[in-house]
Amino acid sequence: GMVSGLCTRAGATVAINFREGRLEKAELKGTRPQEREMTVCYKGRKKKVILKEGMSVSLTEADF
Repeated sequence: GMVSGLCTRAGATVAINFREGRLEKAELKGTRPQEREMTVCYKGRKKKVILKEGMSVSLTEADF
């Protein structure tokens, strides 16, 4: 399945693709002009990403 258009308080939109309960791809896109560090959590593991307006980061299960 997939979900898109989610908005974070930290200033990003999120789209997630998953299959059988596992992450295939998560894409975060910055929406604020200031650079921001965000922490993404998946299955108890954390990944820090830095985004600003227009920047995108794609994550897969292997990134965690």
